Amino acid sequence: MIFNMKTVDKKYQQVCKAYLLVLLMSTGVISQAQEINYDISGYIYLPDNYQLSSEDEVHLFLLTEKTFKRPYTGIKKIKRAVTGGDGEKVHFVIRDVEEGVYALRCYLDENNNGELDTFLMIPREPWCLSWEEGQRKVPPRFKDISFEVKEDISRNLYLKY
Repeated sequence: MIFNMKTVDKKYQQVCKAYLLVLLMSTGVISQAQEINYDISGYIYLPDNYQLSSEDEVHLFLLTEKTFKRPYTGIKKIKRAVTGGDGEKVHFVIRDVEEGVYALRCYLDENNNGELDTFLMIPREPWCLSWEEGQRKVPPRFKDISFEVKEDISRNLYLKY
């Protein structure tokens, strides 16, 4: 079989153009699919006159309206030891949060058993939701504790018994 260099060159050029076109198109789709994500940060303030223990942990949950109804779950969870810092607050950062409406749920696990202890559905350990300062309402509704994320945002939480 005899190869014609002009034919090989044209076929090679067409294949290269096709691959380049596919590559460019897929890059455009990928760059459009990437979303901008944000951080939610702040402080969790411990109850007044709280006596720290080496076992204490803070559990923080990022909630959507859907996960709000399921106790002590969320789309993201952070667990932090309370030791260190100034003994009055714990810093947190939840990274890579997509734009949307969220809420925060938090409790201080005093006995390190991994759950909020209750008696007749009344919490026995300090807990809080992302209410605005002084706006604590029980029973909570999602709209009472939610906030919109369109940029990096800071929210402080205040643990109470």
